[in-house]
Amino acid sequence: MGQGKSLLITSIGNPQNYSFTTYSYRGEPKKGCVSSVVFDVVDKAIYVGLASLIDVRTHTQGEKTCGSTQQTNECAEKARKILEKYQGKSYGEYAELHHDAEEALEEYAESTFRSAHSIVVPPLGKPGEKYTFRFPPNTANTILLLKLYRECGEETYTRIMVDLTHGVNFLPTLCLKAAQLLSQIMLVRSRSAVSLEAYNADPYKPNIEKQEVNLVHSEAVENLTLYNLLQEPKKIKGDLRSLLQDEEREKLCATYSASKYLLKTLAHPYPLTLAYAAERFKRKADPKLVNVLVNQILEKCEWSDNTAKTQYEVDELYAFQIILAYEVAKQVSKIAVWNNGYTLGTIEKLAELYGIVAQPYTILIKQEISKIKEKLKTNQGFRGTLAELYGHKDTPNQMDKRIMVAHAGFQMEFIHLEEGRAAYYDGERRMDPRDEGDQEELRSLLDPTF
Repeated sequence: MGQGKSLLITSIGNPQNYSFTTYSYRGEPKKGCVSSVVFDVVDKAIYVGLASLIDVRTHTQGEKTCGSTQQTNECAEKARKILEKYQGKSYGEYAELHHDAEEALEEYAESTFRSAHSIVVPPLGKPGEKYTFRFPPNTANTILLLKLYRECGEETYTRIMVDLTHGVNFLPTLCLKAAQLLSQIMLVRSRSAVSLEAYNADPYKPNIEKQEVNLVHSEAVENLTLYNLLQEPKKIKGDLRSLLQDEEREKLCATYSASKYLLKTLAHPYPLTLAYAAERFKRKADPKLVNVLVNQILEKCEWSDNTAKTQYEVDELYAFQIILAYEVAKQVSKIAVWNNGYTLGTIEKLAELYGIVAQPYTILIKQEISKIKEKLKTNQGFRGTLAELYGHKDTPNQMDKRIMVAHAGFQMEFIHLEEGRAAYYDGERRMDPRDEGDQEELRSLLDPTF
């Protein structure tokens, strides 16, 4: 696939405590208030902060912050001018506080880094002066993942950098975890390795000429970790009846179910099944409902005695699974188009997608297709099942996992061929992926093979 872009995720705590200094990375010095200035050539930068960003005491003009001097506290002054607008303001709900924190962080991001965007998430405990936050950490993880995904749009980022230097509370851990999940989403888009890097700068010391920005974590994300993702059901804790309409709740459940089924077909070397499952996901799923749910949680969280809390917990892997399936379905839809079956050439192209799960799957699928094509050369115009093509008469009437895996999902008696197109076969007719009844029948046949 083509060369992707670079993305920088920077965690931000209380910018009043930052000092103007020289940061150095790989021998290249850059002056600024945050260590991320050394990455100023990235294609996109995102600042991530907590809603408690504006819940701080602003320093008076000229007041020295820790380690600051008359020359260095211009950074604190820049932050003070932004944050003082929110001093003394009372909030009647968490959503108002969250909105103002987003506004403040956006302004700060634009003033310290070119074209930077911003994301705010709920903190834990009482990191600021006045407000306490009781949010399940998983919910904050989910919020960050969804917002990062939205900020990325349709772009493909093959280098993701996380600057942990300035984060407070659980923000550095949160940013790194979200970046690890985002890297797998980008792997689906790029179908080539995604570089994930984390950095942390030396602690600021006024008598040190420059602070080094150090690489603290690096990995090449080359494979989807589907096995662990699909082992346990991911849950939403809390009664959703006050957040979503009946139809929305049913659709969200259907979306989660369709996403798990689709990813199972990618976790196993079943390319024809993958094409069917992608069509099913397209028809039954609505990934936007996860955003609707999270927005409702933020808008309707409890607010009393300067405390924000919610009973709802959304596992970040719940959201991740749905996003990942959506991205996989988009990739499949670019390749596989139903026309009374899927061409063998199409299925060969789908084999390439399995390279991000396990490269041997790609080889296995291509070998299986090659054998079928070779057999068809001496059977021009063949129409019937694979079992008939190979002259097999005694065949089982249920799918067998060993056979399915060994033959890339092409268990002979369940595959119908016509004009070089393959489709699943129920013993009487081809199964149509656009037909809900056929999809449910196929799923029941496949369940024992997962």
